[in-house]
Amino acid sequence: MKMSAKTKLIILAALVLVIVMMIVAFGKAVECNGTLSHPASTELGQSFNVSFFNAMSWLTGTAELSWTPPSGLVNLTAKILPTNPFTTTTWTLNSTASGYYNISILAIDMPSGQNCTKNSSILVVTSGRPFLIMDILMPPSPGPIQAKSNTTFNANVTNIGNETALNAITYFLGTNVFPQSRVLGDINASSSNLASYIYNAQACGTNLLEGKTQYNDYYFTEDSESFEVVGSDLAIDSFSVSNNDVKEGAIVTFRVNVTNVNRNTSVNATNVVVRIYRGTAILTTVNIGSVPVGTTANGSATWIAAGEGTFSARAVVDSDQECANWQNNNASLTMIVRPEGGGGGGGGGGGGGGSPKPECGNGICEWGETYLNCPRDCKAPSNQTNQTQPPKKPECKGPVTLTSNDGMASLYIPDCSIVKLNGDAVNPAATISLKAAGMMPTMPSNLMLIRGYDFLPSGTSFEPDAEVRIRYHEDEVKGDLFIIIYNDRVGKWEKLDSYNDADNNQVTARISHFSKFGLATSYLPSLTGLAVLDAVLYFINDNWWFVPLVVVGVVILLIIMHLISKRK
Repeated sequence: MKMSAKTKLIILAALVLVIVMMIVAFGKAVECNGTLSHPASTELGQSFNVSFFNAMSWLTGTAELSWTPPSGLVNLTAKILPTNPFTTTTWTLNSTASGYYNISILAIDMPSGQNCTKNSSILVVTSGRPFLIMDILMPPSPGPIQAKSNTTFNANVTNIGNETALNAITYFLGTNVFPQSRVLGDINASSSNLASYIYNAQACGTNLLEGKTQYNDYYFTEDSESFEVVGSDLAIDSFSVSNNDVKEGAIVTFRVNVTNVNRNTSVNATNVVVRIYRGTAILTTVNIGSVPVGTTANGSATWIAAGEGTFSARAVVDSDQECANWQNNNASLTMIVRPEGGGGGGGGGGGGGGSPKPECGNGICEWGETYLNCPRDCKAPSNQTNQTQPPKKPECKGPVTLTSNDGMASLYIPDCSIVKLNGDAVNPAATISLKAAGMMPTMPSNLMLIRGYDFLPSGTSFEPDAEVRIRYHEDEVKGDLFIIIYNDRVGKWEKLDSYNDADNNQVTARISHFSKFGLATSYLPSLTGLAVLDAVLYFINDNWWFVPLVVVGVVILLIIMHLISKRK
């Protein structure tokens, strides 16, 4: 009797179900019930034992020892040994190269053919020198980390070598970690140093935290952790003003529409504000409140026009959890403010009693505030008695060199150079601060940041140019090195003409003003065919079920296509 197509499909579905159940039941080697023991570390060339205690009452067969890479360890006993329930199987090994080795036991039950694995690792160290290992310990979390939030984590550095590690220092490169580097001092053999750090997540999506510890002549160890960061992605849909050509004293109303873009990493935004800037001064603030994911909110604020001239009013949106890796949160428009008795517009509507008065003491130098009426918010110029006079050239007292708080960057100010802050001459030693910066603007895709700095205060300039010098370690050199500067006006990083002094591990560039600086490289891990193949193999190795699932899927598709073709 000929089976119908429906019957064939039912039989096929049953077969697929049986295959899937067999794969789940037998396809994955379970972990052996027993103990795999060996020294935590051993000296190069020293023999040691690896033992496996079989705690499985039913397993009678063989046990095989393997390691990675096999060229580094020498098995001094038979490779495959018999194993019986509640007995111990022992191998004796030796080493020909120092490093970490993965040791694995494959136990096979002879009657049934079932098998299980047990994995561990051992460290082989060179006798007569320190050997550090580093472990980044992130706190347990019920979910992803939120952008702009502080997460405390620990870094544990242990010396499992035979001598003291001198002048150890831990540092985190290109990340928002505070402190970005920490001097650990000397770490004795068989001791460790546990220190706490704060990570302030800025970019949403997958974040990679990488840390290194160096000691002596730049021998180093490293560790990394990856985790997910979520946040809001606020975009200004529209930015308008009631009248962009007004007289001084007129009331104008700024209006904004803001959307919280729905991305995979988006969360509801709280305390959403849009600040309207004229240069670096805030004209007014639009408080919007909360904006759920995928929704749009609007708001407005008024400003009493002051300060004649043509300028660009810039709107910047922010929230308690705004992601730093989306570049769609700014908008601008042109404003013209004319003298009160001159021509131009009539002031524009909006009402509401004008913009709020500046709040002295809130830490923001708002429009209308000066050092004279609010010294707590606005910085004092160095020449209050006669600000219209040009700054006097200081006496030449030789060049000045200032060093950053992590000791890796310096600023060289040549002899007789005039240092100005907002146009007024200042004493650089008493004014300038060079800080290793954890929070840095998003890097372009073709650059990798090695370390970043904030040179403060903003508005500092040099005549003639000063030199910024940033040191590096030999292990960080993977390509060309150069210094970059962040251009606030266009919101992007720019390369500076740089000189790499390889003999002294230092990169130098000339600068005329302060901003954010970084040491960067254009070296990026290449996405070659081999790299893609490795990624596929790693995926298959960790997801064993994927291959039979694909095979079953292909078989089902071929059968269905065959049945469809038979019915035509």
